[in-house]
Amino acid sequence: IIHGNALHIDASHGQGARGFDRIYVGGALEMDQVQHVTKLLKMGGVMVGPVEDELVKIRRTSNANTTGEEEFSRQVLSGVRFASLLDRPSPKIVLRSEVWDPSIHASFPSSFREASQELLLCNRAAFQQPVRPSERTNSASLLPKHLWLEVLSYTTRDWFESPRSEEEFLRRRLQEEQSTSQRERKARMSAEARLQIAERERDVYRVLARRWHSRLQALMKGSGENENEDMEMLLPGRELMGLAESFSRGFESEEDEDSEDDEDDLHMEDEDEAGQGESVEDEDESQPYEGLDDEEEESFASAQDMDASNFSASEKTMTSRRSDQPAIRSISFSADDL
Repeated sequence: IIHGNALHIDASHGQGARGFDRIYVGGALEMDQVQHVTKLLKMGGVMVGPVEDELVKIRRTSNANTTGEEEFSRQVLSGVRFASLLDRPSPKIVLRSEVWDPSIHASFPSSFREASQELLLCNRAAFQQPVRPSERTNSASLLPKHLWLEVLSYTTRDWFESPRSEEEFLRRRLQEEQSTSQRERKARMSAEARLQIAERERDVYRVLARRWHSRLQALMKGSGENENEDMEMLLPGRELMGLAESFSRGFESEEDEDSEDDEDDLHMEDEDEAGQGESVEDEDESQPYEGLDDEEEESFASAQDMDASNFSASEKTMTSRRSDQPAIRSISFSADDL
């Protein structure tokens, strides 16, 4: 694993020429910088990183096509926002190719480990080998073991790997795609099964909700008579709210009565003014008993007394209401009282 700026690696010498299996970029690349980074990939290598405002996955599918240009497959994963990768002026860095050493033998590919194991085993055998079925010689036994170890120290990870053709690479890619599609198919089937279970549960809950709704309506219809008592038990402040409503209605009715009284006073004043202009009516009012006998005079006088008493009583009632009106209007209620 190598940490550093991929823009400074020389792609024509050392490990850069051999290529990398995986390249992970932690900064946003410009479009003109992507070509240099993808050159560092070996056959089948993958680069994952942000390119401008997209997270992309680039795989090297072949070394060259018919036109001599390298081919890559590109897949956009998501939209991202990264800081730009710094490209300060600096000399190109040549990375030394990783060579074999006994301490890192376990990290090398299986093809290299198997080939080196066979080579060292052959080193311990004799030069002359029995004919089986044809004459064979053991060239590995010509050199001592420590020399073979020195020779192996100059080899790289892919030294004993046979170059794969494009057909083999495409066959391998096809197998990978088939396995991926199979996993996606299984995931889709499991998701559909979970969806069916969820829909069945939804239907069951819907039926239960309808049953409870119908039962609740039946109970509410049956207990409609006791509903007011239950509400009064649950809401003790309901009486206060009713009192406030009655006061508000009283205010409105008194205001209406005051307006009616004002209109009556104006009407009476108009009548008085009209009465002063008519002499006949003044004479009738000054002599109410002229032309009447004794019984008619007594009945007329009693009617006038009753009208006067009623008028005085109504005046007292109006004055008492007007005197009590400011006290009523000074009552106030708060949300805490209600």
